[in-house]
Amino acid sequence: IDAMERYFFEQLKLYPQFSGIYYGAPDGGFVYVMRDQQYSSGGFRTKIIDFPDSRRRVRLQWRNAEFKPVAQSLTPDDQYDPRARPWYTKAITKGGLVWTEPYIFFTSNKPGITTSSPVHRENARQTVDGVIGVDIEISQISTFLASLRIGRNGSAFIIDTRGQAAIEQSTVDHP
Repeated sequence: IDAMERYFFEQLKLYPQFSGIYYGAPDGGFVYVMRDQQYSSGGFRTKIIDFPDSRRRVRLQWRNAEFKPVAQSLTPDDQYDPRARPWYTKAITKGGLVWTEPYIFFTSNKPGITTSSPVHRENARQTVDGVIGVDIEISQISTFLASLRIGRNGSAFIIDTRGQAAIEQSTVDHP
């Protein structure tokens, strides 16, 4: 869990458009690292669901931009189960990489999309070890599209699985 948390933290540092990265296990275990400035500017929060001594435990850990702990708590009333979330069930059902429709994120209450994929044991595609997911807030997609240098007669857009333009950046006057 510690190595996974550190890896997710490093990925969030590399990819500012990601709002969170997580892993859900078949037993309901969960590791989630997200951007969170509650205790520290540029900080992060980790949520870990594990089962020491066969009892469910939900821990929250806040860290600063250098990954140093700044606060922590236990949340025994938290009922979150990754196995019931669309990003998990869709990846398991399809057996590969999926994108969710836009939805309101459980933790941040902001709209976004998730891409997720099952994690398989090496040389055993039939054995699923869990599902890994990445959250991207809709505002980050808009910021990305607005930053594109689009030619005089060009445009950029994102389409959904039905071929509908979901977000469009109009023609911008750039050389």
